[in-house]
Amino acid sequence: MLSRYPHQRQNLMRFGVLLCSLSLLGAAFATRVWHLILTQGVLYSIGATILYFPVQVYLLEWFDKRRGLANGVIFSGTGLGGVILPFVVETLLNKYGLKATFISLAVGYALLISSVLPFVKGRLPPSSIIIPQRTDWSFLRNPQFLVLFLGNFLQGLGNFVPGIWLPTFASDMNLSVTSGTLVVSLMNASAVPGSIFIGFASDRYDLRIVMLISMLGSSLAVLVLWGLASNIALLLLFALAYGFLAGGYSSLWPKFASTVAKDDPHSNARLMSLFIAGRGIGNVLAAPISSSLLRSAFSSGSHAYGLKNYVGNVEYT
Repeated sequence: MLSRYPHQRQNLMRFGVLLCSLSLLGAAFATRVWHLILTQGVLYSIGATILYFPVQVYLLEWFDKRRGLANGVIFSGTGLGGVILPFVVETLLNKYGLKATFISLAVGYALLISSVLPFVKGRLPPSSIIIPQRTDWSFLRNPQFLVLFLGNFLQGLGNFVPGIWLPTFASDMNLSVTSGTLVVSLMNASAVPGSIFIGFASDRYDLRIVMLISMLGSSLAVLVLWGLASNIALLLLFALAYGFLAGGYSSLWPKFASTVAKDDPHSNARLMSLFIAGRGIGNVLAAPISSSLLRSAFSSGSHAYGLKNYVGNVEYT
């Protein structure tokens, strides 16, 4: 769609901002769990996707040799927001309650994002973009695509598990709510340099080596640091290591796409959308899988190490 209607990219981003703001506003008036699922789970996800994809298409227009680095800088903004937002939300909740917090977030989101949209533009004017007559999906049969897509999906299955459970983990260690928030914020903070570093490395070194560093390094951090965490110091060290190594994985997507589609900008855009979708499916499944592991008898066996209720999630991640 973005390839066929390049003149609608700005309008799509505005519509995405509108959906995200409405979802936050709707959540303020939620009285049932399904209300939150509809607003925060469905509507917000659709809005954020619509807002985000044109940015990725613009990135493909602006950057070539340093595309990974550029994508890393973009994703580092996500980590930076994750440093600040937990403390903002905690403060708003404590002072004003849930309803006022959601309303504040909705207004802030609409104002902040809308103010920068006029500056988000492509390198080429829409009238000069060659619109493909047919959509080429031949890359779906490419073995490289299948391997990269599967690896990306599997990484998504475990990537967000620490972020989901670290606040609860900290609470079960008898740490304060603020300590749990600090751990999550520190993990997001380390994702800022991690995204930039991994994006930069993907432009200069073999993709397989960079993937191995990110995936194996983050797995070892989970197994050793999270699995054996018995105090706040080890938990903070884990947050730093995991955020840096796993948080930057998304910076590899442009390299994934160019490895399969080479210099075809339209196929690159479609590949990016598929890699993001595959990661999203993994993220959606991560919550019920990790919840099931937390409740399972396996998590409380005599072989457990660290905080016993979480060994299943540690080994799974």
